[in-house]
Amino acid sequence: MKKKWLSVLLALTMCLTLLPAGVFAAEGDSVEAVVTKTDVQADSVINSEGYAALAIVDETGQTAPQYALMDASGKMVFDYGQFPCAFSLTDGLFVNGIVTQQQDGYASGVYSLFDLNGNQVIDETYDYLVFYDGYGTTVNRTFQEDGTFVDTRTVIDAEGNVVLTLPDGFNLIYAYGGGDFTFEQMLWDSYYFGEVGYYGDGLMWLVSGADLEENIFEAQGLTEDSPEYTENANIMSTVGGPYCGYMDLQGNVVIAPQYYAVYPFVDGIAAVQEYEEPSTAVEDLPYGTDQGGDWKFIDTKGNEAFAGRYTDAGYILNGYTYVANQEGKYGYINTQGEIVVPMEYDAAFGAGDGLFSVGNQIDGVMKYGIVDENNEIVVPLEYDDITHPEKGVAYGVKDGQVYVISFQQDVPSDWAAQEVESAIQAGLVPQHLQDNYKGGVTRGEVAEMFILLLETVTDKDIDTILSENEVTLDKNAFTDTTDESVLAANALGIISGVGDNRYDPEGTLTRAHVAAILNRIAGVLGVETEGYTHSFTDVSGHWSDGELGWPVHAGIISGVGDNRFDPNGTLTTEQAIAMVWRALEALSE
Repeated sequence: MKKKWLSVLLALTMCLTLLPAGVFAAEGDSVEAVVTKTDVQADSVINSEGYAALAIVDETGQTAPQYALMDASGKMVFDYGQFPCAFSLTDGLFVNGIVTQQQDGYASGVYSLFDLNGNQVIDETYDYLVFYDGYGTTVNRTFQEDGTFVDTRTVIDAEGNVVLTLPDGFNLIYAYGGGDFTFEQMLWDSYYFGEVGYYGDGLMWLVSGADLEENIFEAQGLTEDSPEYTENANIMSTVGGPYCGYMDLQGNVVIAPQYYAVYPFVDGIAAVQEYEEPSTAVEDLPYGTDQGGDWKFIDTKGNEAFAGRYTDAGYILNGYTYVANQEGKYGYINTQGEIVVPMEYDAAFGAGDGLFSVGNQIDGVMKYGIVDENNEIVVPLEYDDITHPEKGVAYGVKDGQVYVISFQQDVPSDWAAQEVESAIQAGLVPQHLQDNYKGGVTRGEVAEMFILLLETVTDKDIDTILSENEVTLDKNAFTDTTDESVLAANALGIISGVGDNRYDPEGTLTRAHVAAILNRIAGVLGVETEGYTHSFTDVSGHWSDGELGWPVHAGIISGVGDNRFDPNGTLTTEQAIAMVWRALEALSE
């Protein structure tokens, strides 16, 4: 069961008073959930970069949707009615609507990109826009005198610059299945999951096929006046033929359309749904027939990332994704396909900070809660709606009231406690990283610790280090960050971007990334790192293989057991801090 926004909402009066509601801790676990009831009302909530994206529903459908955005303190960032669309943040920016017409309680208009101050950050507006991972895909429609229309589709960056303009063959709103694959027949589908082709890890998904009227409606004898034509805007489930794939920002098809449905790439992995060949001709299929088969996971080359077939799956979120088995029970796997939370729940929809949102039918009603990696309950399954944890907070809804669920993870694990304390005392850990130790650490945060490590080992400031290495900061090195720690580390050759002049500061780092970066830091400091070997059996052919020898020899990194390094495993804050402390000890000898 995938969690979705409810379709119709109503406005209610809001009061921001926070009322303590209690504390719940999993037995034998250091994660403690502090639950605070607010006077804010909602029927649905999503965690968007640590903010609560709220919605309220009029089930009669007589009033239009109302949306709001609340922070973890219970303060309204945007109250109901300020923006007409649901909030979904990416790097502190969000797409929303500008109302140009309102009738019978419903609004229509155009879309643009906004920041958390409510400012429109680009001048352009679009008939459709989705923004994710630093890029947006757009649609603008121009009507002709004869009543027909032409759609112009582009890809833009965070400043509104056009990165790619799609060819004329993208001028169809619907184009699925059937026919041979050609570039001119591809398009991003503006209704698939309510979005235009999501971008992630340098790729975005696409759809191929013949004109809809040719391969479906005319084949079934339907017209625009047929009830079946108008009753469901998203008709992808009626269409025969493989169609979903991926292309890059240059317009090159990287993975040809062959899947029934796909998710965006995150951490180099995407969930794709295999196409299930119908046993009858497409034109004979009942309207609404689902032709989707099992889900699997692929890498950016189109190869299977790991073994496993599932009846449902999602995109990678904070190093994990939900999956469902043949019995329809949900659990979670990591990016290596290893089961983290067993598939025994009726619903699952997101993970974060080492915690997992789950749901079960209780007395015929779905109730939601949160479990940890040991499948121990951290938040009881008693909420009508709940979000995944992110940035140390989750949100729940019970009886129409919104609850803030904060997680007290400010004590490191026993194994890491001494190293974390030593690293803090040595000045290696910024204040904002001295909390949520079991949560994920971002690429930007790790870069900051790397620069502190260099300054501590050399007893010099970063400007002096840059000068001695005869390099300077390039403030235009990346389009998505101007953080000086990131730019300094890049100038020294310690870190690099993810492609397309992007660093992805909010992205996650793998164990291999950090090991390689520490190896390069040693090189910058004049340490001989060549000639060292390791005994890991799972990195043969991996890009990091040649950079693991010295960090292993120096005692900075170790395996995960059975001679495995787990190069693609993600790091928690405490793991990253421990590695930086060990590097200081090794480089100070």
